[in-house]
Parts: sequence; structure tokens; C-alpha cells
Amino acid sequence: MEGYKYSKLCWTVLHKKEPICVFGVADQYNGNGCVWLLGTDKMKDVRISIIRESKFYVRKMLAPYKRIENWVYHKNELSIKWLKWCGFTIEEAKIAGVGKTLFHHFYKENKEASWD
Repeated sequence: MEGYKYSKLCWTVLHKKEPICVFGVADQYNGNGCVWLLGTDKMKDVRISIIRESKFYVRKMLAPYKRIENWVYHKNELSIKWLKWCGFTIEEAKIAGVGKTLFHHFYKENKEASWD
């Protein structure tokens, strides 16, 4: 709920009038955007559409920021593959979080905007 509540941009993907994921970007203390996505197992039913639209929405989320970023669980291979396809840089996994498990920091720089 916090991601949704504080997002600058936020969308819900519906399939047959049922929400299957929500995603967006929120401001961070450092001026960057924190991208997030919460999905259900039904995302697999529309995976081709999601892949087709992904880069468009990543560009929209990146537009107001110098950089968008977050962390992804190191065993979430599908998400890591998708992030790479969308042009995100994936860093080496580090121990993070309450459970002290491995996460990859990922980010995408805005190379189109002037930030002088």
C-alpha cells in the first residue's frame, strides 16, 4: 500500500476485469525514483502484452527522474530477465533486508533528459 500511496505514477493491469498487477514509481529521499510492481500468478495469462508494453511504461516512469531503481530477490530469475530486457543494470547480489538474504540492486539512468 505504501508504494501505491506515495507513487508519482501508478497503473493497474486488468485482465477480464480482474486486477492482475499494479506497478508504479515513487519519489525517493535521494531524488531518484523507486520503481515497484506487485503481481499475481495471472500475469502469465497476459505475459506477451506485458512484455510488449513494458518499455513504454519504463520510459514514462523514468522521464521525471535522473534514475529509477530498486532491489530484486536474487532467485527471482524471471524478474531479473525482464529487468535486463527493459534495459536495467543489475548489480551483484548483496545481503539486505530484514531476513538478511541476497538481493540485486537494479537501476536505469535517464540519458535523454538534461539535469543541469
